[in-house]
Amino acid sequence: MGYAGAALLHKGVGFIIFLWLAASMSAPAYAGLGLMLALQTGITTFASAGVVDSLLGRIKHSHESEVQQRYFVATMDVFWALAVIVLAMVAALSGPITHLTGASWQTLAAVMITGVLSAFFLVQAYLIRLQERHQAAILVGTIPPLAGLIVGIALYLAQQTISSFFLGSAIVMAASLPALSRLYVGWGGPSLHKKESQQIAKSMPPFMVVALLAWVIGYGSTFLINIFFTENEGARFTFAYTLASVLQLLATSLNQVWAPRFFKQVHVVPLAEIERQNDRFYLLQGAIVGTAGALLIIAIPLAIRLSGISQLEHYQNLNLELFCLLAVYALSINWYHAQNYFLAHGRGGAFMTAVVASTLAGVAIWVLGAWIFGVFGAYLGFVAQALLKGAVTNLWAARRWGIRILWQGPALALAILGLGAVGSHLMSGIG
Repeated sequence: MGYAGAALLHKGVGFIIFLWLAASMSAPAYAGLGLMLALQTGITTFASAGVVDSLLGRIKHSHESEVQQRYFVATMDVFWALAVIVLAMVAALSGPITHLTGASWQTLAAVMITGVLSAFFLVQAYLIRLQERHQAAILVGTIPPLAGLIVGIALYLAQQTISSFFLGSAIVMAASLPALSRLYVGWGGPSLHKKESQQIAKSMPPFMVVALLAWVIGYGSTFLINIFFTENEGARFTFAYTLASVLQLLATSLNQVWAPRFFKQVHVVPLAEIERQNDRFYLLQGAIVGTAGALLIIAIPLAIRLSGISQLEHYQNLNLELFCLLAVYALSINWYHAQNYFLAHGRGGAFMTAVVASTLAGVAIWVLGAWIFGVFGAYLGFVAQALLKGAVTNLWAARRWGIRILWQGPALALAILGLGAVGSHLMSGIG
């Protein structure tokens, strides 16, 4: 609940900020902001891709703190090397990126810094969680991005430019580095653990491919929406997806609490007992995800109507679209279940194969839906690809380790989301 509360605080502040930005910007400008947010998320994703996932496969049989500490230090070495590579790639593509997004060089630089720092705090929070120091993990994972949002919007208010928003975020996140340094794990510069670093690096490619595809069907889809449809539709998608990502952060935060305990028990506790524990946890996750999503579906159109801001009317009547995006995270509950088994057993190659196959098929369905049914078909495509990815990875894990398909959690989440959508529709009719 601590992680869930921190996630909701972070996304709650983000909800207010992005609602205000949508009200104060034109649709094309807001669509441009969405593209830069997608790029920042991509940098964060690629700079941390596979780093911790590879670590889990290396320490699964080691309970000695000294051995784990060596791997933590090696993990940070690999992270910094990967971050430099990602920054170099973005810098090399800066010309096409600025041309496509219309962003300035200053904005792109601030986005690059913010993206890498976000990845650093993400990796550190995960390493700290593996030690089950949950209070420290919440501080490291929540305070820098939350402070970045607040200072970013403050600087935007002063200068009224998108670059000022990202610049403010970059400054405060950089200032957080020394402030939280006593909580970090293994971050103090290049180590002598080259063997461990090489082992982690060799295991990373499958997870990097998975991370790339996850970004493409996540925030990266903002670019696809802007290619297929108008800037106005791109702005509406950015608005809906930014709000729906509350559930992504919430669901991920809950899984990150459960995962360290699962990894410690999976090799020593009988499968039947582990699955009983999984069943209870993912049912609880479904209840929390569904309730948060239902409240979101009801609150957004109500907040838009009460605000009386004419520019926000452009983002009205998004109930079905928002339901589809939120349903993706409800369906992803089963994917977390299967993913933890792949990670715990160090089966990165099999995990990559399952995710790549299902994601490529899902992207094809997404494009086909957008082509045949227009913009709403794109939203339906998100649901289809999430369902396909969850089904493929769960069936693969079921054949390999004999696990069950835990359908109760996703079903409960979808049912609560459906009630929220119906309630929102009835309230809009009354309004």
